[in-house]
Amino acid sequence: MSYNVVFLTGPPGSGKTVLASKLAKDYGIYHLCLDKFLAELARDETSPAGQAIKSHLEKGIPIPTEGIIIMLQEKMKMERKNGHRDFLIDGFPSDFTRAFAFEKKLRMPSLVISLQCPKETARDRVLSRTIDDQSLNDKETFETRFDLFTLKQPDVLYYYRAASTLLEVVSSTDTKVTYGVLTAALQMNGNWKLTRRPESPDMQTSIDQDGSDVILLSP
Repeated sequence: MSYNVVFLTGPPGSGKTVLASKLAKDYGIYHLCLDKFLAELARDETSPAGQAIKSHLEKGIPIPTEGIIIMLQEKMKMERKNGHRDFLIDGFPSDFTRAFAFEKKLRMPSLVISLQCPKETARDRVLSRTIDDQSLNDKETFETRFDLFTLKQPDVLYYYRAASTLLEVVSSTDTKVTYGVLTAALQMNGNWKLTRRPESPDMQTSIDQDGSDVILLSP
């Protein structure tokens, strides 16, 4: 069974996971949040791979690219057996090395959505979050993560822009506004097709005037 992959990338605080969750819910795409996926694996005390991930996360050491790709490959393989064919990977790729490795091992993404958000706005969002591990929300951690993302992303964006698979969306506005802009942009993108109408009434503003329906990836 053929399948499609979309990457959703952006700095911490850009709204990736919120927007990805809405896309998944409204359009039937399988949402794979890389951070949450790795955290789930790290909690598995019976898995050597999970414990290796846990060790890397606790020490703040990047997980090897090869390991990330293999884990994504296995996860998507399992979900494809469950009937999923469209995957939205949230928080990937963090750098060009991972982007190239994914393409070499698996496939070129059908689309790469890059969220653009000013540092000040992203910082306010992150510092106002309430999560289990508040150490991820402190200002110093945010600054480090944001600056690292900013340093590594230009090569990623250049590559996908040249491949005509990049869609850049400003995400500094209200979530509903950003979501409307995003879905409207997706409807005009040639890598997507419309197949059914979303159930959520407040999403109707993203429907084309001709009455076309929801976005799903083209084969």
